[in-house]
Amino acid sequence: MTEKDLSAFAKGLKERAYNRRIWAEGEQITAYRLFDREKSLPLAIDIFNGKYLHITHYAGDEPFEINVYLDVISRALAIESGRIFYKERSKLKDKEQYTKQAGDSFTLWIEENGLQFLINLSDYIDYGLFLNQRLSRRLIADYALNKKVLNLFSYTGSFGLYAAFAGAGKVVNVDTSNTYLDWAKENMRQNNLLTGHTSFVRADAVSFLAEAKTNKDKYDIIILDPPVFSNNKSGVLNLQRDYAKLINDSLVILNKGGFVFFSTSLTNFDFTKHQINGKANEVTNKTIPLDFVKPHRAWVISH
Repeated sequence: MTEKDLSAFAKGLKERAYNRRIWAEGEQITAYRLFDREKSLPLAIDIFNGKYLHITHYAGDEPFEINVYLDVISRALAIESGRIFYKERSKLKDKEQYTKQAGDSFTLWIEENGLQFLINLSDYIDYGLFLNQRLSRRLIADYALNKKVLNLFSYTGSFGLYAAFAGAGKVVNVDTSNTYLDWAKENMRQNNLLTGHTSFVRADAVSFLAEAKTNKDKYDIIILDPPVFSNNKSGVLNLQRDYAKLINDSLVILNKGGFVFFSTSLTNFDFTKHQINGKANEVTNKTIPLDFVKPHRAWVISH
C-alpha cells in the first residue's frame, strides 16, 4: 500500500473512531469493533474502554506489512504501543487448535447493556467475549423471563449471563473447559447473578444432550453457538458435518413453544433445512450489530 493509501486509511480510522465512540455511548457499550477486515485488509481492530486495542491479523499466503499498519493505527488513534495487543490468526490444519499465549496476563472489565464482562487481552487468540453476538444476546434476554435456558458451548457464559439478568428461572452453562466455566462464574459473580438459578457443567455438548434425553430433561431456550471445529476427549466436532445432529438432539429436549438459537461464525455455512426436524428461520440480519460487516449467521428453530 502506498503512503497515500496509508494516509487515507489513518484518516478514515480516526473519523470512524470518533463517530463510533458517540454511537457506543448511546448503546451503553465500552467494547466494540472499529475495523472488520474491510478494503481487502486482513485486520480486525477492537477497542476497549476507550484506551486499549486488540488487533487481529488474519494471516494468509500474501505478504502483509503488519508492523507498518500497527504503527499507523497507533498514531491515528493516539494509543501507545503498550496498550495495543496484537494476535495473528492463521489457518489451522486438521485437529489443530489455538493455544494459550505466553507472557503476563492483562485483564479488564468492560460494560455491555448494563452488564460487566471480564476481558483477557493477552492470553488467548480470543479475549473472552464475542462482540459480534451482542444483538443475539439481547434476543435471548427478550424471551428469557422465567424460562429454563440451556447454554451449550457456553465459553465464558455471556448468553447465560444475559438470560440470568433477564430473569430466567434456570440457566445451565455447559462447556468442556474448566477455565472457561470459572470465567463464566466470575462474570456471574461480578454482576451479582451467581445464584441457585445458575449452574455450570463440565461436559461436551453431545454427551450432555444424550444424558438429557435419557433423563427427559426439558428446556425452553437452547443456545447453540459452537466452534467450527473442536477436538476433545469425547471426539472431534466438525460443525458443517455435525450441525443437524446437534440441532435435532436439542429439539428432543426442547419444551413445546420453546426455541433453539443456532449460530455459526462460518459465513459460507451450508444450512440444509430438510435435515432439521423442526421449523428453521434465519435471523442473521437481525443479529449483526453496526460495528461488524458479516461475522456470523444465525437461525431460530422450533418444533
